Amino acid sequence: MQLSHLFSAAAAQALVSNALVVLPRQTNITDAHLANFRTWGAANCPGAVDNQGEWNEQLFDLNICYQFPSSLEVVSVQLENIDTGDYVTCNAYVFTDSDCTVDEVALPGVGVCYTYTKTSVYANPGLGSYKIACADN
Repeated sequence: MQLSHLFSAAAAQALVSNALVVLPRQTNITDAHLANFRTWGAANCPGAVDNQGEWNEQLFDLNICYQFPSSLEVVSVQLENIDTGDYVTCNAYVFTDSDCTVDEVALPGVGVCYTYTKTSVYANPGLGSYKIACADN
């Protein structure tokens, strides 16, 4: 019985140790909210015209690739807010594929519109995925 408690304690310590490796660089971020941005199905972030809604990301969404729904053709994106800490810089990235691997673009600053432009007739009609990533300063 004591041996099983020892294994449980060791497993718990391993989980805590792994968590401590990740958390210090994120502790300077002020809250669980990380970023929010808005997408449009038309170029130049045209206000209410073809507004597809707002996307809100939390701290636990960090460095995870998310796909835009296949029912949307995301053409332009505007970062509305992104939280950073004293020792951390975070960026929002968009991609033309659904796996966050093709045509990475860091969104420009808060309030600045990014419009995807097809580079050929074979290119994707819109953006396919996004992720938020942070790095130590």
